[in-house]
Parts: sequence; structure tokens; C-alpha cells
Amino acid sequence: MGGQISTHGDVYSFGILLIEMFSGKRPTNELFGGNFTLCSYIKSALPEQVLDVADKVILHNGLRIGFPVAECLTLVLELGLRCCDESPTNRLVMSEAVKELISIRESFFRSRRRARH
Repeated sequence: MGGQISTHGDVYSFGILLIEMFSGKRPTNELFGGNFTLCSYIKSALPEQVLDVADKVILHNGLRIGFPVAECLTLVLELGLRCCDESPTNRLVMSEAVKELISIRESFFRSRRRARH
């Protein structure tokens, strides 16, 4: 980013935050180094191994209330990755990222309502 302030940097930070929250891992985790980063770790796991990289607390709570955990986590983590694209011009704009996150949330609540009935 070269130290210049831009909305591309904001959306990158937002993507990292999403990935941190849903994976329970930080980019500074001792697991990562060299070319093996938090983003490459998540990217390599999606979608088949999403439950292996998800925060265990989120998994436990999601399974307890009966919604499609793997599908929801995959969507959120993929959104985070699209916000963290190496090329700033390829990243989502923040308004699109928010729209997608709202859509994921609405899908989550729809599936919760169906699970209760």
C-alpha cells in the first residue's frame, strides 16, 4: 500500500478482521511465516475443509442451534478473502462487502427459522 491512505486498505483490513473473527487465528500466529499466510491458510481449506479452519466456539454454537455451519462459514471466509486480494484494484469495494455480509446474515436467519419449525 506504500503508506497511502485509501479505501482499498480499509476493505483489506475488513477482510482480515472477518477472517480473524471466524477462524480464531491472527496473521501473526506462529503457524504463519514466509509465503504461508493467514489468507493462504484459509484459501487452501475452502470449501472442503472449512470446518477444520473455523473457530471452535463458532462451530460449537452453530451446531447447537442447527444451521448450515459449513455453508455460512465458507461464504464469510470467501468474502474475507475477496476483500484481501493482493491487488487493491481487485478487492471488493466496501459497500459491496457490506451487502454480501448482510445477505449472508439474512440467509443465516432464514435457515435458523426453518430449523425451529
